[in-house]
Amino acid sequence: MGRSKLLTKKRKAFPWKYWGYLFLPIIALGIWTLHFGAAPILVMSGLAAAYMLVQAPTPCGAPKRKASTNAEQLYCRKNAKGLLGGCDIVQHKWANVRLLAARSTWGVFLRNMTSDGKGMAAGVGALASTSSAVIALGTLLFNLSR
Repeated sequence: MGRSKLLTKKRKAFPWKYWGYLFLPIIALGIWTLHFGAAPILVMSGLAAAYMLVQAPTPCGAPKRKASTNAEQLYCRKNAKGLLGGCDIVQHKWANVRLLAARSTWGVFLRNMTSDGKGMAAGVGALASTSSAVIALGTLLFNLSR
């Protein structure tokens, strides 16, 4: 019988794949119970927002080529990194940024991101961390101006 390792390479890498989500409860606790200052909240919120936008596992959602003239638009379902990035196909790398650039395709972007639980978690996390970063920046600037 072979020995099985408790912490394999895949299990060791798992927590580091989702490191940005660890900031969200720390930020919430820091705001409501631990009373962190504005600067640590700003730094942690900025790191969490950057993680959600460029590194969190999400669905790609880039538009694919149409199969025929009457077929409706199909979207890529591969795994991607971050809300703004795409999968490993070169044409999909910045497809979500192009979807966000045109106001008429924001709904398509939101539909593609919320079709998967990972995309919804990254979207809510990005919204929460970005809003807490803006509030912390406003608080910091207000306190510095007094």
